[in-house]
Amino acid sequence: MIIDATIEGNDMVRYRRLYLWIDKYPDYSFYTVFIINALIQLVLGVSTAFIILVSAIMLVNFAVVLVSNLLVKNLLRRSRPSTYYVVHGRGARVFEGSFPSLHAQFAFAMVTTFMVSLYLYVDGNMLSANLVVGVPVIYLMAFIVALSRYLIGVHHLVDVVGGAVLGVLLSLPVTLYVYGSMKGLSLVLQAVLGAVFFITVYMLSSLERKHLSS
Repeated sequence: MIIDATIEGNDMVRYRRLYLWIDKYPDYSFYTVFIINALIQLVLGVSTAFIILVSAIMLVNFAVVLVSNLLVKNLLRRSRPSTYYVVHGRGARVFEGSFPSLHAQFAFAMVTTFMVSLYLYVDGNMLSANLVVGVPVIYLMAFIVALSRYLIGVHHLVDVVGGAVLGVLLSLPVTLYVYGSMKGLSLVLQAVLGAVFFITVYMLSSLERKHLSS
């Protein structure tokens, strides 16, 4: 079982609770990032419709992240740290490669989607409370998720940094490109796309959990 491993002198023991929550339940950590960001922005005066719009855009960015991550992972086939194999065995076949970190890439893609969407929502006002207050908080959360991958020994530091950079670089143009199109959809359709996003993240995480427990 994933939680039974005890590796003397390794950060995996030290950060065991964080490991259990973020590694075994990555969907929960992504939900938390989204919900906290949404609550902050609602308090700062954005509309509920904007939050629904962002969730729809997340689906597109998630697809881009997933495809790009799998392509690079399977192209490079970089080995994970040795501590990873002690707990996970060889890991899920398609996710076996170490570079880039999927958790880091998607965490930074999520918050960049929020940032770019907010920038467009406030008509480019960089001094708006939405950006001044929200951006540091959401990027700190993405940093915590990403850094945990290195601290618990399932990724090399370069995997985490590479994932974060790739997440930002891809989500910036994607969000700018699809924001207008998504905004033109009905609120109901946006909500459906957002729901598909959350369900897809949950299903993929559930499949990974089943693999780890088998």
